[in-house]
Amino acid sequence: MFLFERAFASKSVLVFLLMILHSCVFAGTDSPVPMEKTPAWVIEKAVIVPKDIPKDDIDNGVYYLHADNQIKVDEGKKTVYYARFAELVVNREGLEAVSQINLDYDPSYQKIALHSLLIHRGDQRIDKTKTAKTTLL
Repeated sequence: MFLFERAFASKSVLVFLLMILHSCVFAGTDSPVPMEKTPAWVIEKAVIVPKDIPKDDIDNGVYYLHADNQIKVDEGKKTVYYARFAELVVNREGLEAVSQINLDYDPSYQKIALHSLLIHRGDQRIDKTKTAKTTLL
């Protein structure tokens, strides 16, 4: 089993935005998705892995540990959305489910930035933020 964690932000002039966040974009060095540090206004929340995973809560080999969505509206009425997800992969099916990630946004009025893409395997923390492959469709 390993923990898969990702965080990103989207800026929009809309007050409300519905994004499909089931998966995420992988970023590489020549990525069309910019890499940015997590904004200072974001409140980091701890991801807690339970000792016992309820088998009924596992979906396609993945146990969803953490979903965090935060919104900031600045003085210029721009809205920034921050999202962070953590999933626990419990089998091969789960590995396949989280191996490709998609973020949907409209570049005509939105911007997106990837803050982190981490894999926790035992005590090892693997940062895939800069090495994973990105495709922009």
